[in-house]
Amino acid sequence: MNRKLAFVLAAADTGTLIVNRLDYDTNHQGLGGGACILENGDCEIREIMGGVQILQALKQTRNTHLMVVDGGANIGYITVAWANAMRGWGDIIAIEPQERVYYALCGNIAINNCTNARAFRAVLDAEPGEAEIPEWDCETPHNSGGCHMDAECDPGAQPIRKVMVRKMAIDALNLPRLDFLKLDIEGMEPKALRGARETIARCKPVLQIEHHVCGMDVLKFHLGQNYEFIPAGINVVCVPKGDPALRFFQPPPLPASKILRP
Repeated sequence: MNRKLAFVLAAADTGTLIVNRLDYDTNHQGLGGGACILENGDCEIREIMGGVQILQALKQTRNTHLMVVDGGANIGYITVAWANAMRGWGDIIAIEPQERVYYALCGNIAINNCTNARAFRAVLDAEPGEAEIPEWDCETPHNSGGCHMDAECDPGAQPIRKVMVRKMAIDALNLPRLDFLKLDIEGMEPKALRGARETIARCKPVLQIEHHVCGMDVLKFHLGQNYEFIPAGINVVCVPKGDPALRFFQPPPLPASKILRP
């Protein structure tokens, strides 16, 4: 029986990565994370480098072991890059709800020896529990990073079934600290922020949030008057007002060298 081999190993600029070569949207000609890495050697390099810049600023201003959460980690190309950049001075928790994508995320953490990274399969939401989410066939071309978990979307294919997955509120993690929170969860960012209210109020993290689905106004509503908002493409970097890290941040240009390892 003939079958497509979806997942392959790629020597990407940010590390050796398990990627899905069929991770692209046939309807809109868009490359997902896996296909983008195979085409370009990297994916979302501006977001990666911007995050590294933020982490280095937080290392200088907070001066202790950092804690980072990568919400919507996909196969982990950002998780791996940031974990490598923080070796010895920071830990990262990666959260991804899609089962096969999550397996690749765990494999990429392991194959890159990111001992300062952990992964959870879950949907970030306002409260713990269970959620019914769509599941896509990894052997059918579609943009896995563009799959919405709580709404209809068109990532290039139709889901094959609905499955139950754990819902996770960031507050339920009971983190002793949180310094940097990245959210790229296709419109569910407001729910994740509701589930992180106590942690945000207590820890005052810097946030990097995708806003092109949920909109900027709702993010400003949830974060109130306590944050500065710095546009960064389809993302916004949210820095607590008065935070010393604010003076270090500038949206980075595309670097001549994309190698992130120190």
